Amino acid sequence: MTSLLTKINDLIHDLIADLIHDLIHDLIHDLIHDLIHDLIHDLTADKNK
Repeated sequence: MTSLLTKINDLIHDLIADLIHDLIHDLIHDLIHDLIHDLIHDLTADKNK
Protein backbone atom coordinates (compact mmCIF):
# COMPACT_ATOMS: atom_id res chain seq x y z
CA MET A 1 0.00 0.00 0.00
CA THR A 2 2.78 2.43 0.87
CA SER A 3 4.64 1.70 -2.37
CA LEU A 4 1.51 2.58 -4.37
CA LEU A 5 1.17 5.89 -2.53
CA THR A 6 4.86 6.56 -3.10
CA LYS A 7 4.48 5.87 -6.84
CA ILE A 8 1.44 8.16 -7.06
CA ASN A 9 3.29 10.82 -5.07
CA ASP A 10 6.31 10.55 -7.40
CA LEU A 11 4.05 10.80 -10.47
CA ILE A 12 2.31 13.92 -9.13
CA HIS A 13 5.68 15.41 -8.18
CA ASP A 14 7.04 14.78 -11.70
CA LEU A 15 3.92 16.26 -13.31
CA ILE A 16 4.09 19.40 -11.18
CA ALA A 17 7.84 19.72 -11.81
CA ASP A 18 7.23 19.44 -15.58
CA LEU A 19 4.40 22.00 -15.44
CA ILE A 20 6.51 24.48 -13.48
CA HIS A 21 9.45 23.90 -15.83
CA ASP A 22 7.24 24.57 -18.87
CA LEU A 23 5.71 27.67 -17.27
CA ILE A 24 9.11 29.12 -16.39
CA HIS A 25 10.42 28.26 -19.87
CA ASP A 26 7.46 30.03 -21.51
CA LEU A 27 7.82 33.07 -19.22
CA ILE A 28 11.54 33.40 -19.95
CA HIS A 29 10.89 32.91 -23.67
CA ASP A 30 8.24 35.65 -23.65
CA LEU A 31 10.48 38.00 -21.64
CA ILE A 32 13.42 37.53 -24.03
CA HIS A 33 11.10 37.94 -27.01
CA ASP A 34 9.72 41.20 -25.60
CA LEU A 35 13.21 42.48 -24.77
CA ILE A 36 14.48 41.78 -28.29
CA HIS A 37 11.34 43.31 -29.78
CA ASP A 38 11.80 46.47 -27.70
CA LEU A 39 15.50 46.65 -28.59
CA ILE A 40 14.77 46.38 -32.31
CA HIS A 41 11.98 48.94 -31.97
CA ASP A 42 14.32 51.36 -30.16
CA LEU A 43 17.07 50.86 -32.73
CA THR A 44 14.78 51.47 -35.70
CA ALA A 45 13.13 54.43 -33.95
CA ASP A 46 16.55 56.05 -33.47
CA LYS A 47 17.37 55.64 -37.17
CA ASN A 48 14.10 57.28 -38.23
CA LYS A 49 14.82 60.50 -36.30
